[in-house]
This record gives sequence, structure tokens and C-alpha cells, in this order.
Amino acid sequence: MRNELADIDRALFDPLDRVARRDPYPLYARLRELAPVFWSDTLGMWVATRYADCNQVLSSAAWSSDQRNARTRAERLASRGIPGGGLSAGLAQTMMFMDPPDHTRVRAVVGRAFTPKRVAALRPAVDDMVDDLLAPAVADGGFDVVSQFGTPLPIAVIGRLLGVPASDNALLTTWTLSIASMLDWIIPEDRFRAAGEALLEFCNYCLDLVAVRRKEPGDDLLSIMVHAQEDGGQLSPGELLMTCVLLLTAGNLTTMNLLGTGTLTLLRHPETLARLRDDPDVADPLVDELLRYESPAQMIPRTALEDTEVGGRAIAKGDQLVAIAGAANRDPQEFVAADRFDVDRTDGKHLAFGHGIHFCVGAALARLELRVGLGELARRFPNLALVDDDPEWQPTATARGLVSLPVTV
Repeated sequence: MRNELADIDRALFDPLDRVARRDPYPLYARLRELAPVFWSDTLGMWVATRYADCNQVLSSAAWSSDQRNARTRAERLASRGIPGGGLSAGLAQTMMFMDPPDHTRVRAVVGRAFTPKRVAALRPAVDDMVDDLLAPAVADGGFDVVSQFGTPLPIAVIGRLLGVPASDNALLTTWTLSIASMLDWIIPEDRFRAAGEALLEFCNYCLDLVAVRRKEPGDDLLSIMVHAQEDGGQLSPGELLMTCVLLLTAGNLTTMNLLGTGTLTLLRHPETLARLRDDPDVADPLVDELLRYESPAQMIPRTALEDTEVGGRAIAKGDQLVAIAGAANRDPQEFVAADRFDVDRTDGKHLAFGHGIHFCVGAALARLELRVGLGELARRFPNLALVDDDPEWQPTATARGLVSLPVTV
């Protein structure tokens, strides 16, 4: 058992293990059976794979999201000559890595841009963006779902939300793809340093936008954050900048990755694709089932604030644990026929958007983009087909997405 566990540990978190990246779910299943909560020598932290254990950790105030309490990663980076402490300090200013009361304060400001009314008002703009991206595909005879649709759509939406000129969307794309590397557990030094450079460039870009919004406020999230800062000091300058970084990276990755993996899943389940084409009402349950079946965010880290127990294992104060949402969302103790893609299922609530106070603030917007994007793909291209049924997966364990997905129309 010890040797098998060590083998799974190494494979699961090796970004270059093509077998594990293509299909991690058999490894997850074996872990749920063999050691549902175990210490990973690869990561230097605990790993939880069962739904009940992951849900417990994500729901409890005894577990912290604050990266300043998570020293393991900083120590590992420092051993390689990379300043992880500075990274942790920066991440601590995003609500994704905050605990109350700071998390409550920042989320209240950001949440103003994601009310049901504001999200619904974005629908015509999202429709237009989808149309602009898909229209050329007919003449071209096909396109890459990832680079020509899945990536530019959420970038355009978040750019509009922040008030970024559409002419700068290509810049946002470059920064997004680079900065997102920082969220992975194991990355090469050159990618980490490149991400740091991209982060600095994006922050300088945002500072220029902030200066403009102070003089000329608009109806956008950046204006909301700038004037919340001025009116009541609700966001520090660092929090404002890092919130923009969070929206650019984590705010885009869910939609970006699921538009690709969702298209692949639908093409592998043609009967469901046909239902979506014929019945737009299928889009809502379809999106949630895709989120469960191919969770874009596979792993969610937390740090124990006190001695505790998870899945019968004693966890010491200060230890880190990663809840594997991708494994929890395939747990047969929570979902009937968990490995089956089924848009009619009514059991269980997936953890793809997290749980508790850190439930994704932009979940409604992500669902809107996915409903419109996948629905229009299905309706517009009745002959949509894969060029390659075995596409390349991204070399990352924390997120689940494709490098590319060429299709014909």
C-alpha cells in the first residue's frame, strides 16, 4: 500500500505526467479507497479526496485561506532561490486568500459588480461577443475552441466588467495565461519568473487605469472599487490591484477551461449535444453537470488554524491541506454513478465553485458565459466534430483544461 500510494502521489502532482493529466479520475478513485486523507511528500501537505472531507474543510472556520499561514510553499520556493514570501504577501491581498473580517469587507465591494441585475444586464454584450468570435468559423471550416473561443470570450467579458478598452484584450490574454502559473503547486522557475514579470506589467497597467477612473468614473467594477476606496477606505491600494489580478486569473480560468473541456465532453456525448441544440432549457443543468464532471479548479488549499481531525487523520495547527474538488465531485458516496455524465442528475452539490464564504463571487457570470457560449456552439454548428479525439491537456495539476481543441464545422 505504501509503495502504491507513493506512486499515485508522484503521478498525480507531476504536471508532465501525460496519463494523469489526460485522466486523473482513476487515481482519484484509488485514493478515495486507499487513503482518502493522506500526507503528500510531493506537495508537503495533506490531501483530501472524499466529498464529505473536502466539504468539511471548505465549510469550517477552523481552516484558513490566508497564504501567510501557509509556509510550506514559501519554504519550497525559497529552497529553489525563488522569493515565495513576497508572493504570499501579494496573494494575501486577494479575497481568494483572505479570512474574515478582511474577506467580508473586500467581497462586499467586489460583489456589487456581480448582483443578479448586473449579470443579467451583461447578456446582450455576451451574445455579441460570442457572435463575433464564432462568425468567422463558417468561412474557415473550423477553429480551435480553446484559443479562438474559450480564451478570448471570458477575457472580453472580464475586460468589459473592469472597464478595460477592448483594444487591450490581447494584452489581457497574455497576462492572464502567464500570471495564472502562480496558482499552480509545481512550476518551473522560468515560468514562475515570467509570471512575476507579467504580474508587474499588469499592476502598472491597472495603476494607469485607476488614475483615469479617479477623474472619470464609469459604470464598471474598477470605478466601483476606486470610489469605495475613496469613500470609506474599504479597499487598500494593494487590495484593489490584487483584486484586479484575481479577476483576471482565477476569474477567467473557470470559464476559459470549461468552454474547452465542456465542448470536448459534449462531442463525446452526442445525445446530450443534440438535446442542448434542440432545447435551450437544458443549458442550466448541463453547465452544473459539466462543472461537476470536469471541475476546472481541481484543488483548493487551506491551512489548519488549530489541531483538528479530517477523515480520521490528526492534522496539526499550521499544516496545509488541499481539497481535491475534482475527486470530491466524482465521489460515489455523494453522486450516483459519479463517473457518468448525466445532465438529469438531481443528487449532490458540486464543489467546483468552492463552498462556504469563499463560494465563487463570479459564479453567476461564469454560468452565463457557459450557457450562452456552449448553447450557441451547439445551435450554430450542427456538424461540429473533433479533429483529434485525444487532445493535449495543460501541464498542471491544480486546474483542468486543454492546450487546444481543433474542430471542424
